[in-house]
Amino acid sequence: MKKYKCEKCNSETVRVVREYSIVTESVKQVSYSCDNNTETEMEKRFTKKDSYCDWGVLNEDHTIAWLKKDMTGTKEEIPEIGLNSECIEIEKKGAVTRNIWSDIDKESEEYYVYCEGCGRDIEFGWSNPDGTGLIWPVEWDDFDFSSCYPEARYITKWKNREWV
Repeated sequence: MKKYKCEKCNSETVRVVREYSIVTESVKQVSYSCDNNTETEMEKRFTKKDSYCDWGVLNEDHTIAWLKKDMTGTKEEIPEIGLNSECIEIEKKGAVTRNIWSDIDKESEEYYVYCEGCGRDIEFGWSNPDGTGLIWPVEWDDFDFSSCYPEARYITKWKNREWV
C-alpha cells in the first residue's frame, strides 16, 4: 500500500532536500614582507564555510535514500592579523594548510519536503523533538501528529490545529 499520492499531480514520490554548511577552521604558516624589507613569519588562522545541498527520496519507512550531494558555494573569512598596511603576504612554496576542526553548522541546516511530480511543499514533522530522526509528512496515510514533532517553520500551523 502506497503511503502518498499527490492530489494535484498523482505522483507517489516525495523528495527531501537538505541545505547546510560545513565550517572548517584552518591554519597556515605565512611569511610577510614589511616596509623595512624584513620578513616576518606567522601562523594565519582562517575559517571557511562550504554550503551544500543534498537531495533524496523519502522511503516508506520514513528514512531518506540520499541520491545527490552538491556543493553550492564557499565563503572564506580571514581575520586581520595586526600587521601594518605596508606588509604584503609572500607566497611560501610548500606551505601546508592544516585543518584544526570541521563540523556541520547546525544553525544553517534546513530540510524541505516536496512532491517529486509538481514540486509542491509538503508539511512534515520529526520523530525526535530536536528536529532529527525520521520525517513524517502530514499527507502520508500513516501520519499521526501525536507521535511526532513539528518542523520549526510549521509550529504555528500545528498550534492553530491544536496539534501541539
